[in-house]
Amino acid sequence: MRAADPIEPTMPSDPRSFRTEVLRKAARIERSRRRTRAAAWALGFVVVAVSVTALLRHPVARTAAPGAATDVLQVRAFRPPATRTPYAVATGADGAVWVTEDPAAPGAPAAIVRLDGDGDTTTYVLPTGARPAGITAGADGALWYVDPGRGVLGRITTAGVQRTWPTPAPPGPSIAVDANGSLWFTEPTRDSIGHMTLGGTISQLPLPHGAIPGIVAEGPDGTVWLSETNAGMVAQVEATGALSDFPLPAAQRVTALTTGPGPAIWLAASDGTRNWVGYLDGDGRIVEQPAGAAEIDALSLAADGQLWFAGPTSASLASALTSGVAIHRLAGDVHPDSITGLPDGSLWIVDRQQSVIDATTATG
Repeated sequence: MRAADPIEPTMPSDPRSFRTEVLRKAARIERSRRRTRAAAWALGFVVVAVSVTALLRHPVARTAAPGAATDVLQVRAFRPPATRTPYAVATGADGAVWVTEDPAAPGAPAAIVRLDGDGDTTTYVLPTGARPAGITAGADGALWYVDPGRGVLGRITTAGVQRTWPTPAPPGPSIAVDANGSLWFTEPTRDSIGHMTLGGTISQLPLPHGAIPGIVAEGPDGTVWLSETNAGMVAQVEATGALSDFPLPAAQRVTALTTGPGPAIWLAASDGTRNWVGYLDGDGRIVEQPAGAAEIDALSLAADGQLWFAGPTSASLASALTSGVAIHRLAGDVHPDSITGLPDGSLWIVDRQQSVIDATTATG
């Protein structure tokens, strides 16, 4: 950790309410900023936004057969320097997009980048050896990320103040916040789940040997879920620290995990030939929905209540509800790896193949 950092994270009295409130403020900030744009750009944006909104609200889009694109989402591309490759994206409490970027050339530094809706960027360079991965908004209003390269959890405020905490083993690719505001991450090399309070205390929850935990996500009720790569299952971490396991169909592995529409945790899975999205129903059964030929590794619940998903081999986004899946082709041959939704309804994407961060027009 950095001794010079004067900021200690503090626990809000009600973390979930605090997180909701800062996102509401973020929406107001974003709306105010957008009103200051030049009239010509604003008019063009509104025309495109209305067109896409009409398409997305068309009843046919909700029930389209998987693999059949129902409409086209327009995009804008913002390319980072050639020395860095974007990895993951999240929405900050300030209404901006926050991106982790890995080195793309020998000796190049990694960075955390703040990107606003106009494409203006603020870059926070990380020390040598950093390889930041998953990032999320914390209950304290800051952004939290995992850095397997340095073996740390990182925190950066929306003003750019940084701090890190070493983890017992290198963290996995994702990070989640529970109902109490605590941080959760996986430790694949140690078959354990890491947990850190906002006060900085880190503990571990061991898993069966060989489980290889991969992805961690917050469920709709604030509990934490994770995938077990070798065990072929998802698991819920109870308040007592016990695990409840939910096996997948034979030979399946989880490729993405997130809270979704309805009182359910949603997941994407694949056996190498068949790909699907699904959710756990009230009886703990996994309900599958076919998702086309492309493997999915990006899942995100947007402000409009839709679950959006995609994969790096597909130039499209898909939206899912418990009633079905609809496919939306992306203009410009974009291949999504990470998705987040801003409070204004826009969707933002990381495309690692092209090293481009793309923004769809407003979706609702």
